[in-house]
Amino acid sequence: MRSRLPTIIATAVALALLWLCGLAAMATLGGNAPLATLPSPATMTSCSTVRPSATLPHAPVVVLDACGKGVQRTATFITGDEWAAQFTFDCATADVFQAAAYAAGGVNVGALEAVLVNRSAASSSGTVPVHGTPGAHYVSISSACAWTLKVISYS
Repeated sequence: MRSRLPTIIATAVALALLWLCGLAAMATLGGNAPLATLPSPATMTSCSTVRPSATLPHAPVVVLDACGKGVQRTATFITGDEWAAQFTFDCATADVFQAAAYAAGGVNVGALEAVLVNRSAASSSGTVPVHGTPGAHYVSISSACAWTLKVISYS
């Protein structure tokens, strides 16, 4: 019987990195207002999950699966150099849906990394590839619509 110890260790390491990134973000931000105005990840709905990317380092892996309605900030997730954001949104009438990725760790905590979506429609879906921004991230979503967001890390 194969040992599950390598998987358990990889998961523990990934969770420890997420925790350290969060501490670094808090220490670095100080009074930085843009992040303070966003809802905390604790306000996310129960459909949000974060999976450590260290469990399958070279295979595509879903590192964030979130849904909600309104303005929210996702939990922190970790990706490699190549990743993609899959989104859907659905409104009763045409509305604006915006999603942007920000650095959650390192020296550029809170820096805008990519505008993922900026659409005005009653509903839409799509996949947005992101290149060359490995590390810890979070996504800020601004919309009155119901939405889903899935982040897949490819490297």
